[in-house]
Amino acid sequence: MGETADQTPRGLSIFSLLAIIVTGLIPIWGVTNYGWDATQIVVLFWLETLLVGIFTWLRVRDAERNAAQDEPFQLSVFFLIHYGLFWLVHGVLTWLLVLVFMPGGGWNAAWLSIFGDRSFWLALIGIGLMLTMMYWRDWARPQAWRGADPAVEMFRPYGRVVALHLAVIGGFWIVSLSGGARNLVILLCVAKMLIDVGVSLWQAGFKVRLEAVR
Repeated sequence: MGETADQTPRGLSIFSLLAIIVTGLIPIWGVTNYGWDATQIVVLFWLETLLVGIFTWLRVRDAERNAAQDEPFQLSVFFLIHYGLFWLVHGVLTWLLVLVFMPGGGWNAAWLSIFGDRSFWLALIGIGLMLTMMYWRDWARPQAWRGADPAVEMFRPYGRVVALHLAVIGGFWIVSLSGGARNLVILLCVAKMLIDVGVSLWQAGFKVRLEAVR
C-alpha cells in the first residue's frame, strides 16, 4: 500500500489550475461577447456542478478498484445517489430564482433564452472539455487512482460546490435586484472563479506542481 501511495499526485497541477481559470473565464466571455444575463450564468453554473459530479463519480469508481472491500463500487453508488439529490435540490432553487426574476414570459421564455442560445451550448462544451482534460491528464493517464482513497475522493467536490452554490445564488439575487447590470454579472463570474481557485488550492494544501505526477 505504501508503494501505491507514493504514486498519488501531491498538490494541484499547474495544468489543472490553468484549466480552472479558463473555465472561470468562459462565462465572462459569454457576458462580454454575447450579452448573457444573470439567468444564463446561474444555469450554466448549475450544469457545471453536474459535470463536476460526473467526473467525481468516475474518480471514486477508479479509486475503488484498489480498495479492499467486500462490495466494490459501493461508495460510488452512494455518491451517485447523494450527489444526484444535492444537484436536483440545487436545480430547483436555481430555476425558482430564474422564474422569479425573469422579466416576463414565464417558463418558455426562460427556457428559450437560455437553451436556445448557441453560445450557451458552446460554453457548456468548453467546460466539459476542460474537466475531461483535467481528469485524463492528472488522474487517468498517470493512474493516480492507484494510491487514492475513494472516501476522500467522494467528499472532495462538496466544499467547492457548496461554496459556489452559496456564492452564485447570493450573487444572482443581488444582481437581479440591481437590475441585472452587466458589470455586476461580470463581477459574479469573477467571484465564482476566485472561489473556485481558492477552494481548489486549499484542498491541495496550497501546493502547485508543474508535472502531472510528483
